[in-house]
Amino acid sequence: MNEERNMYEQLQELLGQLSGGFKVIEHGFDPDLVTFFQKTIEDIKKESTEDTVETIQERLDTETNIDVLKKYIAQLAQIGSVPALRTLESYEKTASEELISWVRLSLTQCRIKVESDLLDDPIGYITTGLGGKNNKIRYYMAAKSVDPFTTGRVQFAYQEFRDVLKEWNGELESMENMGDYLLFRLLAPLNIIIPDMISEGIDRCGFLDSQFWLSNMQKPTDEDLEEWLRLEPESE
Repeated sequence: MNEERNMYEQLQELLGQLSGGFKVIEHGFDPDLVTFFQKTIEDIKKESTEDTVETIQERLDTETNIDVLKKYIAQLAQIGSVPALRTLESYEKTASEELISWVRLSLTQCRIKVESDLLDDPIGYITTGLGGKNNKIRYYMAAKSVDPFTTGRVQFAYQEFRDVLKEWNGELESMENMGDYLLFRLLAPLNIIIPDMISEGIDRCGFLDSQFWLSNMQKPTDEDLEEWLRLEPESE
């Protein structure tokens, strides 16, 4: 817990150094997709292409190969101009399911570049696997109990976490009873110590174990939580 606290305190200190503030990117992006996108951008830089936005737009209208389309879309992100941004915004409206995440990632990168060029004070942009909303980061959190979850306990846990999150300027988006654990999807601001907020909710419930699973990168898989459930409970 001390390591997690230090991490959040360091993050807040870093954000405080940004004179222009920061924005949380609403769309979440798979880490593997981001890695591949960054590699594509590096490859584009090495090619030193002088393609214009107009030329790329014409190619997008006629090309059907997904891999080639991804390269053209990434080129627009790399150009990072207002015309490139408008082209990506238009393309997003009709992008196929296979391309939509790539287009949104490119659009995000392009918008960051445009805004950074236009503003005197730099803005910090925060992106995670789960994205966010209203400048808050989205998390999945799982909490378990030594005793079985009754209907009354599930309802009580929902009410307590809803109230705690509201007090900490967060938001409870959903809660699911998964049998062996409760799975929460929540939004939390960056100016708080997240584990402290969650621990307060756990303490208010009175029946949840102090050990919880938390991630802002992805919704946990069954394997993730099965491994976590095998850990020894810490409740007294």
